Amino acid sequence: MKTKTRTAWKGTAYLRYFLLIFFAMLLESQPALANDASSFLGQWASVTLEGAGPISADMGCQVVAWTDREIKLEPITGNPGRVRGEWIRTYQALWVMINTEKCRFPGESKFEPIHLAVIGWTVTGVMDPSSGRMRVNATYRQCNGTLCDLMQASQRDFQTELASTGGELLDADPTQKPEDHRAFIPKSAEAARIDGALRELKPLLAAVDSGDVNRLYDEAPSKTKSAVTRDQMRTSFAELRAKTGVAQSRSVMQTIYTIYGPNNDMHRNEFAIIVNNIYYSQNRNSLEFSVLQKESGKWRMGYYYIGGKTESSAAKR
Repeated sequence: MKTKTRTAWKGTAYLRYFLLIFFAMLLESQPALANDASSFLGQWASVTLEGAGPISADMGCQVVAWTDREIKLEPITGNPGRVRGEWIRTYQALWVMINTEKCRFPGESKFEPIHLAVIGWTVTGVMDPSSGRMRVNATYRQCNGTLCDLMQASQRDFQTELASTGGELLDADPTQKPEDHRAFIPKSAEAARIDGALRELKPLLAAVDSGDVNRLYDEAPSKTKSAVTRDQMRTSFAELRAKTGVAQSRSVMQTIYTIYGPNNDMHRNEFAIIVNNIYYSQNRNSLEFSVLQKESGKWRMGYYYIGGKTESSAAKR
């Protein structure tokens, strides 16, 4: 009986010993994992389509506007839980139809070809082992562009928290509601998504060139259909065709991929802004603006306009 008791006691002692070793190893590993900043490193982007269309009753003065937020983080040597880098926010508004005689941004007395503000911060971050989040301090650096005077409220230091989830970063500002937290995707992921939009844009532009308005309307985003009738779309495309003629060729000039839409809507919505140089007969050219929205897994044309005057150009096609 004594032998059985001693054996049972030894078994319990060994079990306790191994459990202590296991929990000690577990506790030691947790801070190391929570202190690893590797998933936060790199270049991240979060772009918002602010709007596309007329900014007044004059349909000849139309604008495409977007805000591009970028975070760039790199490690600090010898400090695995600390990072440094920069946070940049760029607001840009481009005239689609340029008429220097009458087009004005609100509050301006003279024509300005572009509205631009580039605000930069220097950032440092440290991992919070208890939450696995990155605590960020951003020090305001400078603002460049025509809109800096109007955006002074943003030109200040700020603090926030970043969370790494599903291969993305989340600006998990503790002073905001969770539904207002902004996502950032890897900058390198934008190219593949734009390529997909460009592939699906080709047949839509072919429909534009052939005058197949029925297809454009049938495949338009639901919000476009609720705002524009089929006849209104047909009239708009007919007026554009009368001004420009039939396109001979086009080349991509600029592409922007966005993950948020207008009106401060923080629900994820994919948009793509495609700006083409478009060429007509007799070496005339202009700019072609297309705004696509991804709906039900398919890129759809929600906005189309030919910007500026068609003019002669020596550019090769």
